[in-house]
Amino acid sequence: MRKQTLFVLLLLLSTVHTGASEEGFHLSRDAKSLPTLKDLSFGLPGDLGEISFYGQDRWRWHLWNYFEAEPFDNTYDYFSNQLRLGARLENSILKAHTAWQYSHVWLLPTGTSTGAGSGSLYFANGTTDNETHGTYLKYAEIHSKDITGLGLTAGGGRMDYSSGNRYVTGTGKGASKEDADSVVTKKIQWLKSTRVAERMIGGFGWSEYQRSFDGGYSAWDHEKFNFQFVAMNPTQGGFDENANHTIYDIDILASELTLKKGTLLPDGELQMFYYSYADSRQMTAATTRRDNTGRTVPINLEYDVDVEMIGGHLVGASTLGDGMLDYLVWGGYQYGNWFELDHSAYALAAEAGYQWKNIPWKPWIRAGYNMGSGDSDPQDQDHGTFYQMLPTGRLYSFSILYNMMNTEDTFVSLILKPVEALTVRSDVHWVDLAEKSDRWYLGAGEITDGNAAGYAVRSSNNENNLGTLLDISASYKICPQATVSLYYGHFFGSDVVEKFYIKNHDADFFYTEVTITF
Repeated sequence: MRKQTLFVLLLLLSTVHTGASEEGFHLSRDAKSLPTLKDLSFGLPGDLGEISFYGQDRWRWHLWNYFEAEPFDNTYDYFSNQLRLGARLENSILKAHTAWQYSHVWLLPTGTSTGAGSGSLYFANGTTDNETHGTYLKYAEIHSKDITGLGLTAGGGRMDYSSGNRYVTGTGKGASKEDADSVVTKKIQWLKSTRVAERMIGGFGWSEYQRSFDGGYSAWDHEKFNFQFVAMNPTQGGFDENANHTIYDIDILASELTLKKGTLLPDGELQMFYYSYADSRQMTAATTRRDNTGRTVPINLEYDVDVEMIGGHLVGASTLGDGMLDYLVWGGYQYGNWFELDHSAYALAAEAGYQWKNIPWKPWIRAGYNMGSGDSDPQDQDHGTFYQMLPTGRLYSFSILYNMMNTEDTFVSLILKPVEALTVRSDVHWVDLAEKSDRWYLGAGEITDGNAAGYAVRSSNNENNLGTLLDISASYKICPQATVSLYYGHFFGSDVVEKFYIKNHDADFFYTEVTITF
């Protein structure tokens, strides 16, 4: 198979020519001596447009020393690889994007306690072997351009979704190149993509199998605002190798209205959102509910969750003294039904930072408070635990040892840039449970059709203090095509962890990865 693939690639390269004005394959004039997929394009007849290509390969080594209770050994390491090959089409009226992905995880642990880190989760959601792998369609979407001049576009297919970040600051109607390149615009977009995006709905990007969405959307872009509406179903994925399967019994609606920077505040952007999450999957086995009631969902009955959320965020940045001040406020209220209970919950985040520009390493200090409500009484008819729907949880919990459900997370973060290609970040998080009568929740949303494997619940043992996380990460861009990243985190478990894991109530997580684009 490898010989056949190499032969096809050599044949294509032997027939390409430079330029982009004719039909057929073209090689970029900027291509190096060894061309990559990014250097190739294919011209279609007439005005049908041009197809471009790309590839990405990510290799990662993970090491866990997880919390332990007798008789399990939760220290292990494993490897993973994720390969993506894609193509994009663009012409005067539309854009299209398709991508194929192959993921492979091997040397997984087979004897850990349940949910003991990411390796344990891959094994539990895979086969009986110590490796999992899957090939699947990651993207296959098409969307129109603004051919009417009114700012109206629509599209659909298998796509990505990033709640809070569909509109990219400094783009669309009314945006100038000067504004798009300004430090304020870039700071706001960094805050959105790093501290707002995918808190509620996202592609589970850090995991090997990730998550896509099948559905359709429409958008209206105006000089003062941007409106997005999406209706979709998630795919399996995350830690489940069967990532091609669509979970049709989870229905999602999302609306976001963004008032662009300068509409209300000269250096701030305001968004209001509405999300609807309805889960009616039939359980293939008796399943314990992910709440503090201890009740189960019998086999062949629905996992009956119907949650709606309204909220918004305000993000801004401005020059102050010799640096730049930034701020972020995010929050929302949830209502609906949680099985037979009335659901009423909330979450909020408040963060601020300051970055010095004229001193070495450009230090950026940030601090904040993030919380999601918990349930105060497992015996009443109300469910008060904030439900995080389908997030990319690792954006907000690098250790993946907690999420926003029934938690209070106070943090301080330091970001440094010793050189332009290197970014170093270190955080300290003090994490408590919002309600000790509720549970300790982990996970990033449902990943499998037929069972509730996406979230894990652990007893609080009537305690509040979860622990303290100290971590450090670094990312170095070796060249335009290759990036090396490292992460290490140590979690000092406190009362909740100590009563649940008797043998070892601290945890260590380390990984290193290399990502190559071509």
